[in-house]
Amino acid sequence: MLFETVKGEVLKIVDVNVFDMKVTHIGLASTSKFKEIERIYIAEIENPELENLVKARKINDIEKKLVGKKVRCSVISRDGFGRLTARVKVI
Repeated sequence: MLFETVKGEVLKIVDVNVFDMKVTHIGLASTSKFKEIERIYIAEIENPELENLVKARKINDIEKKLVGKKVRCSVISRDGFGRLTARVKVI
């Protein structure tokens, strides 16, 4: 399965599995329109430590580990709330 990808900086944590990201790069294969700031719902995170923090619902620790970091999101879909559901990797 080929996913559209967006990259950018995590601006803030909204919930343990949701964050806002400033989109700085859009993958060449992407055909969708993306906003300057996208809300991302984490379907999967490619980092065992962060995955454990999400499962444990440790929002303060997630904030310390993600805010200001660059991430790559492989977009699965856009949900009914307008969020991008994605696989997330800290880069």
